[in-house]
Amino acid sequence: MVIAVLQIVVGASGVINIMLRYIGPITIAPIISVIGLSLFKLVGDMCSSQWMISMMMVLLVTITSQIKWRIGIPLRQPLKERDVENDLTEHTPTADVKIWRVPILSVLSFILSMLVVWLLCYILTITEVFGHSPDQFGYYARTDLRINSFKTTKWFRIPYPFQFGMPTVSPSGVIGMSTAVMASIMESIGDYYACADISGAPPPPNHAINRAQEKTAEQLSVFAWWGRPHLVPVVDRGGDMFQIHLFS
Repeated sequence: MVIAVLQIVVGASGVINIMLRYIGPITIAPIISVIGLSLFKLVGDMCSSQWMISMMMVLLVTITSQIKWRIGIPLRQPLKERDVENDLTEHTPTADVKIWRVPILSVLSFILSMLVVWLLCYILTITEVFGHSPDQFGYYARTDLRINSFKTTKWFRIPYPFQFGMPTVSPSGVIGMSTAVMASIMESIGDYYACADISGAPPPPNHAINRAQEKTAEQLSVFAWWGRPHLVPVVDRGGDMFQIHLFS
């Protein structure tokens, strides 16, 4: 809550206008690198349980994300007024149908790779190639290893305010999260300009950037009261920029 208020103040006061003078590619790149480096230990610990499957996933994601093979999908679009007036478009039921070429492998590279790897692990599990004890090969890659989580987890859950108790404030938490919020603000600003560049739009004005950060913080504060702060994207996802680039 305190961090959300801080971000609201930053967005509403126009402090970002001053920050924009010092935020550029040289500023954004180290921030993204530091965020990624902080996850290396966690990723390494999880991959170390089964390096073969982990490297297969990395290889599939790398290959599929670089393939530009496109699948034609018919997309119905309204006729342009100038075409109708100038009679440049044939007036047939299919005159306004356009074939939209979608780079399906690039767009769904992670999901498709995950499905392929999971299917392989499932086959190796039911064929008893993966062992039943931690000392045996492939135990941590079994698809039924955490099957109880699906059985015990509720399918639907209604959140309510203060479900985890009253909010608490600590100096260490405020200082730590303040640093994270400032880093997320700078990364989001970089995403705004990247999105405008790859979509052919003009750079966003300063007031739009201020308003975007303010509204994000307002949503974060509301969802925090309900115990669901993870529903608000504090940092604009760089993957979304990649999707816009593919469809541009």
